[in-house]
Amino acid sequence: MQQDDLRQVVDRVLQRNGFFAHVENLLLCMLTDERPHIRLLAYKRILASRKQTPEGENVPRKFAVPVLNFNANDYIDLIDWNEPKRKRYEPPLTEMITGTEIETIAKTGKAPDTQLFKVLCHSQGTKRCVRLVTEASGKVCGLEERHGFILARIKSQQAMKKIQRQISI
Repeated sequence: MQQDDLRQVVDRVLQRNGFFAHVENLLLCMLTDERPHIRLLAYKRILASRKQTPEGENVPRKFAVPVLNFNANDYIDLIDWNEPKRKRYEPPLTEMITGTEIETIAKTGKAPDTQLFKVLCHSQGTKRCVRLVTEASGKVCGLEERHGFILARIKSQQAMKKIQRQISI
């Protein structure tokens, strides 16, 4: 196989699995970048996305794979930020943080008293939570109902552990 043919195959696979380069993911990476100008760029883009999204809009977002720029020299250039059809959504992890706190993160590189960047994405507990949220989403509709389902399931599991401990004693 020629090098160009191989590159085309690899590029197609990367493009198909390009969820890593979604706007929300890139903004989080940029916000934690070691280069201050990249962090400030992320801060500005997050604020712009907050202005673009109407208050109280509760519509599911379409999480589409972006078109990747395979000639990019830096990860921030993997996508075309000026694409007119591109909706700019704020990363869900920054929605609960004030603009001032995001600005502090951008200027200092440190998160002020927040657990934002201490989320383990592949821990056993995280996988358990993903499974539970997926199950809840399939059984009930709405945020509050899903949250109630999850809390009830956790409470039930804790009660079962206590019963099992008492039986084994």
